[in-house]
Amino acid sequence: MKYLYLFISFVFTNYAYAQSPPACEHWPKTMALMGMKNAGIVDLDKINEDKTKVVLLSYQALPNGIFKEIYDITY
Repeated sequence: MKYLYLFISFVFTNYAYAQSPPACEHWPKTMALMGMKNAGIVDLDKINEDKTKVVLLSYQALPNGIFKEIYDITY
């Protein structure tokens, strides 16, 4: 009975985790900021990162644990 509970918890844990995107807001926020800096759109000294809002709008699970994500980033 102990092994049955272990097996059930392992199966449901992996199933629940398999379709959720990783919680990674820092990378897209930084890449968008660096892209705007390189294009000459913004000055990094004038950006207040405490007020920056990052919202995950949509994601799609691809093979091999890769996710395609769309973010709304407001500086």
